[in-house]
Amino acid sequence: MKKFVTGLICGAALSISTVALASDSIQAHLFPSKIIFQMKGNQAILNTEESPVLNYNDKTYIPLRAFAEAMGANVDFVAGSELTDHLNLIRISSNEFKLIQYGPDDNLTPADNTFFPLSVGLQLPDEYRQYSNQLNIENTNQFEFFILNRSDDNLLVDPATKLAIEVYTVTPADAENQLVYRYVLPQIPDPIPSRSSYVLTIPWNQTDSNGNKITPGRYIVKLTTPDSIDYKVVGDTSTRSVLADQGMKYGLKRYIVDYK
Repeated sequence: MKKFVTGLICGAALSISTVALASDSIQAHLFPSKIIFQMKGNQAILNTEESPVLNYNDKTYIPLRAFAEAMGANVDFVAGSELTDHLNLIRISSNEFKLIQYGPDDNLTPADNTFFPLSVGLQLPDEYRQYSNQLNIENTNQFEFFILNRSDDNLLVDPATKLAIEVYTVTPADAENQLVYRYVLPQIPDPIPSRSSYVLTIPWNQTDSNGNKITPGRYIVKLTTPDSIDYKVVGDTSTRSVLADQGMKYGLKRYIVDYK
């Protein structure tokens, strides 16, 4: 027997509770599907048990939040009010690098014998530090990758540089940690202006590559990089390199996280 779902559908359903008037209700079929997202070296599978797929008038409807986050975008929801003409406001922002430029009053240490001209790092949400290395498994976490140019020159990073955010289980010493999530970072924009950084926010809703929610426990969140990162100074054809593990100040490459 076919199953039916009655609800409000507006192109795609956002996984946030809304109230629908009876006159706005429609009838749609549950549509068992396997949804695979493939983009720029990343693959994600939608968990259709938590986010059911519907069919209405021979069209397939996927929950909007699950779809957007699987594509690496951020979703914000604001309930309808006078400020939004009494319409629910859904804001979807693409996951793109943001340029941050530092002025003389930003206390940015210039490149010297201690700090390399170029450095990369990863930052976890503020609650990671607030709650003794813990994160809520039910919240979408916002990881931040950055690449920082401390020099007085504009720098071009080798486009072949491969960077990724990875999450592993923490297992006993005699067992191998298991990879549960991997996000390949897009190519870094160029050039990186002097005394500037590019920052990329990566949302993760604690699901593995098969769309299943991870279990509570201890995990390793890390930024994987080559041993060294090659770059050029704009106007100079010679290639330079910096050790990826050096020059860190505002973020690490590896964290131990307790998901509760």
